[in-house]
Amino acid sequence: MRFLDASPHELALRRAALGMHASAAVLRALGRVLPRAVQARWALFVSNYAHWSAERERLEPDDWDRVTRGVPVLLYHAFGDDNDRYVVSRTAFARQLRMLALLRFRVRPYAEIARMLRDGRVPPPRTVALTFDDGYADNADVAVPLLERHGFPATIFLVSARLGADNDWTEEPPLRGRALLSAEQLAPLRSHRVDFGAHTRTHPDLTVSDAATDEVASSRTELEAALGLSVPTFAYPYGRVDDRAVAAVRDAGFESACTTDPRLAQVGDDPLRVPRVEIKRDDSLFTFLRKVWFGGA
Repeated sequence: MRFLDASPHELALRRAALGMHASAAVLRALGRVLPRAVQARWALFVSNYAHWSAERERLEPDDWDRVTRGVPVLLYHAFGDDNDRYVVSRTAFARQLRMLALLRFRVRPYAEIARMLRDGRVPPPRTVALTFDDGYADNADVAVPLLERHGFPATIFLVSARLGADNDWTEEPPLRGRALLSAEQLAPLRSHRVDFGAHTRTHPDLTVSDAATDEVASSRTELEAALGLSVPTFAYPYGRVDDRAVAAVRDAGFESACTTDPRLAQVGDDPLRVPRVEIKRDDSLFTFLRKVWFGGA
């Protein structure tokens, strides 16, 4: 059992109870007055809470942090006015960044956080990473100027064979036909604290593609040639991953790879299956903050 393997609501309640040093016996007694329909779920919560309360007493502070602290790796796609779950508005993104700044979050490059977690080092409290999948041109036009206001870095995962072209893998607009960043646009973005990872050559589902190995390896080769830099990070298209996809990523020499498993990343995670929390167009500011603190879809 891992501390962060819980629903956002249970995780929030567990952290609150631990913060108050609540007695497991009192919580267990409280369950007797709850509606019968929730008593079994409450009993399980109290049992888990009792376990983690005992673990906190047993562990040294550094070990407790390693077990309980998670890092939100946030996932975005496109930015603009289109009414689609994958297209976050300029206004919403600006508010989200402003909230991270007000709450004094440390926004760090994804590769830096992935390296820390892989090496067993716990990132500082309130650390977060911002990642963008596919490499839409609006990432540069809309998102980067807003990031610059706060000095925040971000990582864009690029589809290497589609640089300067458009999205031809999605069935419906507004993503179908949406313009993608060109190779010429990449170098200037690096001066704005943007780095890049690979997202395959043509954005197939690696769990069913007959060309998975080439899609992964060639994406790294092509991007490194375009950038003149090492590309150590990868994101699985559609978030779909199996053992064969992981093997292709490992064989290509990537240090870390992102999924879309919607939970906080932590020490002990497989570095080639790093979870990310997707931010959607309709997420309220409250939902955004809940995802940052506790993860969840």
